[in-house]
Amino acid sequence: ITKETRRSHNPKAKVIRTDKVRYLKCLPMMAFQCVTRMEIRLDDRVESLVEVEAVFCGCSSSLQYLKLAECCNLRSVTRGLEHLTALESLHLVRLYELTFNESGAD
Repeated sequence: ITKETRRSHNPKAKVIRTDKVRYLKCLPMMAFQCVTRMEIRLDDRVESLVEVEAVFCGCSSSLQYLKLAECCNLRSVTRGLEHLTALESLHLVRLYELTFNESGAD
């Protein structure tokens, strides 16, 4: 979470940048209600966005920009993205293990 969010009196973040997806699950869901931009980078532990599906549900109507970059073990982005109804821009950068399964199964 950015410094600006930590300093403000409003507990709801607008921008989240992290290299530790598992920490997002520790935050209260209300913290994600106003998030418009999220960047997940360099997290070598995340394998699937299922791990943050609840987080994506929390910002489903506000998240407009999502960047996933250099997460060397990320294999699947299904089950999570479908909740992001306000998403305008999705950037997938250097996700070498990522596959797209046309059957819809993980």
